[in-house]
Amino acid sequence: MLEVELPTVVVLGQSLLSRLSEVSGFARNVPVELDVFSQLACFLETISIIVIELQKGRESSPLISGILEALSRDVEIASQLVQLAINKSRLQLAIQRSNLVKQLENVVHDLGRSLSLVPLSSVQNDENIKALINSASQQMQKAYFHTTEMQRGSLHSQEGNMLNKWDSGCDHGSQSDDSRHYEQRHIEPLYEAFVCPLTKQIMQDPVTLENGQTYERSSIERWFKECQDNGRKPVCPMTGQELRSTELNPSIALRNTIEEWTGRNEIAQIDLARSSLTLMSSDEDILCALKDIQHLCRKSRTNKYRVRNAGLIPMIVERLKTGVEQVRCRALETLCVLVEDDEDNKEAIAEADYIRTYVKCLSRELSQEREEAVSLLLELSKSQSLSEKIGSANGAILILVGMTSSKSENNVAVKNAEKTLENLEKCDKNVRQMAENGRLQALIKRLVEGNSHAFVSLGSYHFLTSKSLFYCPSCY
Repeated sequence: MLEVELPTVVVLGQSLLSRLSEVSGFARNVPVELDVFSQLACFLETISIIVIELQKGRESSPLISGILEALSRDVEIASQLVQLAINKSRLQLAIQRSNLVKQLENVVHDLGRSLSLVPLSSVQNDENIKALINSASQQMQKAYFHTTEMQRGSLHSQEGNMLNKWDSGCDHGSQSDDSRHYEQRHIEPLYEAFVCPLTKQIMQDPVTLENGQTYERSSIERWFKECQDNGRKPVCPMTGQELRSTELNPSIALRNTIEEWTGRNEIAQIDLARSSLTLMSSDEDILCALKDIQHLCRKSRTNKYRVRNAGLIPMIVERLKTGVEQVRCRALETLCVLVEDDEDNKEAIAEADYIRTYVKCLSRELSQEREEAVSLLLELSKSQSLSEKIGSANGAILILVGMTSSKSENNVAVKNAEKTLENLEKCDKNVRQMAENGRLQALIKRLVEGNSHAFVSLGSYHFLTSKSLFYCPSCY
């Protein structure tokens, strides 16, 4: 078999990406208190994003190849300086600190100059990447590294205590442990530049301080408030550098890049979940796939559309026919998430055959499955157009009426069954079925209100009087 030769740009790009990842990792783990290494790592990670985009053209452009080679040379020099810092003692570094910082500064300037040579036409019509290239090249060429030690170990004790308190006590965006677990699952690699140093979460609204450090807006605003409450001047939480201004500059290019990256990952995760919902998959894989779908749909309304468009709804409903209770419950729970506040998904999930399947789950004696099934029917019943469809499913109203009077059901299931019946009362046919099964409130209410049309259309007068089920003076 003939081996396909990759374009030079792709080969150079892949090699450079590998080195960028390696050197930025080493820079973040330098065991000294110089913040310049963390800044260097941020710059290298930004370059990684740009290199990925340059590879997409897959064109053997001599200019792009030359730029990638220049970047590779600069990265090798940065690597040597990082290794020097790792291998030297603290005393040696203290003596040579100024010289080392100056060399790092020069390397970053060279990297910025190389980036400035990238023709914007090479990234086609991606305005976000163009903005990122311009912004990164300018920041790197103007980079100025302080030679004072201002990392956490040399911060004022009060500032250090604030940062330690933040690490141990902040809610990191009020995310649950389960949500954070799913945020850490990515198809594409996660770049450090996407993560807020304070919350350790992917940023949604990144902003940059005057010293070039980037944080999630809400987190850095909270940090500045804590500085104010403690009677201290505002400082950068990661470097300890005192700031002349607390102005926050939106990093629009980075935010857009993160959004695009997130979208690609979510689409890939949905595709991965789809492949796990086949008959050949293990129960464990199916449960994980359903949990992934729930997380993605709770995260964004767009993902609900993506799940429906990918044809996952029939596959999830099919899981209700399995003999494993846990899978059936998880599938019902997932369908509930899909239909919440989404009329299009309600219509897709409320097909006649599907509703009969939900009613079958409702008829089982297993309390958790019954609870999940009635929760799903409650969501569907909120749509008036689906009320008649639910009521026409054989046994649906009979079981729901029985649940409301059952003493063995849990309170949540009873309340949801009651709310579901109240929603189904919008349809006259459903009211008649309820009356025939002993639930007369809706019919009585209509008769008391003098709704003779409803009385006739329901065809219940003969039924009620001949059985002498009730006597209503206001009707005579």
